[in-house]
Amino acid sequence: MNIYLARILLNIGYGEYKFGMSIIKILMLFCVLGFTNAWVKYTAKYIALETWDKMRGFFTFSLSITLLSSLICLTISVIVLIIIYYYNGIFYNTVCYALFAVPFLVLNSFFTFIFNGYRKILISNLLSTSFVPILLMAIVFIYYKMTGCISVQNVFVFYIFALSITVVVGALFFKRTIFPKIRNITPAYEKTEWLTVSINLMLASSMFVVMSETCIICIKLFCNNSEVAYYAASVQIAVLPVFTLGFVNKILAPMIADFYHTGQKAKLQDILDKASTLNFLCAFSTFLFVLFFGKYILSFFGDDYKSAFWILIILLLSQCINSMCGCVSQFMFMSKHHRPAFYILSLAALVNIIVNIILTPTFTAIGAAIAYLISMALWNFLMLIYVIKFEKVYPMVRLSAINDTMLEFLSYLKRQTK
Repeated sequence: MNIYLARILLNIGYGEYKFGMSIIKILMLFCVLGFTNAWVKYTAKYIALETWDKMRGFFTFSLSITLLSSLICLTISVIVLIIIYYYNGIFYNTVCYALFAVPFLVLNSFFTFIFNGYRKILISNLLSTSFVPILLMAIVFIYYKMTGCISVQNVFVFYIFALSITVVVGALFFKRTIFPKIRNITPAYEKTEWLTVSINLMLASSMFVVMSETCIICIKLFCNNSEVAYYAASVQIAVLPVFTLGFVNKILAPMIADFYHTGQKAKLQDILDKASTLNFLCAFSTFLFVLFFGKYILSFFGDDYKSAFWILIILLLSQCINSMCGCVSQFMFMSKHHRPAFYILSLAALVNIIVNIILTPTFTAIGAAIAYLISMALWNFLMLIYVIKFEKVYPMVRLSAINDTMLEFLSYLKRQTK
């Protein structure tokens, strides 16, 4: 989808589109208040403990809070845009359109992460990564073929429509699968715990967004929309290993919460070993492939994008480091270590901002990619040291785990050929 948008919107339009999406991602931090990870954690925990009353209370409370905060954020954002226009005469038309996607994103996040914690991974993936891109791509394609032109504002209108359809689908799935289990249950509330944990998770998760979106914002401020487009295109390719990491994390997160809170440490270490091995092999193979064919892949966005080759290589190196350290952040979020995770990620985000300010004005998008690489390596290594020291769990890639995984795979192939 991003390749098609980059071609029809061209460099400047695509850069403006990605800038609008960055603003949405930052706003979503204050809208969901960290409940994204909390939805996974507490859903898995309450299913394991069969405390259905707390599950119903948690769903009701968290959805009410997040919808209220999204409306507040939307109102404040519109007021800020009006103030900027009044004093500077600049009206961010694209951002204004993008803002109205926020409440729909909150609802979609609720259903996505609830199904993730409920271990309905297929439904969760359909809601988070399939329905919206497919619907948006279809609508944009039809509109562009009919009119011969399209604006960034049109894309955001279609994006909101695709989100609304996805939310309806998510609600129908929820009504058929989860709601019957809690329909006649009287809700029980642990509001203080839920808010405390979710805010800590929000603060920690916000640092991920700061690190990723600071790069685009700094490029926008110090360079131009074309450089934003080059960096954004590189990110779209560099996140290919993240699809594997994201899918594994969706399966892993509720299992970590389950095994950790029920004290099954051997099973916990086993799934961490298998997940880290799979993630690392995918990331490293992607890096090698892009190293040889990166310019050709970038040319799908347009011939101008070939100049983003080294940006892409640097970003892929950061993903290799991320996969090498395993699912360490997911472990800290799903266990009791969300507060130390916030401290580590805050330090990494601060380093990211400082390095961006230093390097981006001189080295443009390459400087931003280097800043991202440094911050990625910093928080991964610090989290890894912390988890090994305090939990005696080893989430990183280990040679013994790679060997065991390969032997299991070869044994599986041998059984299939008999």
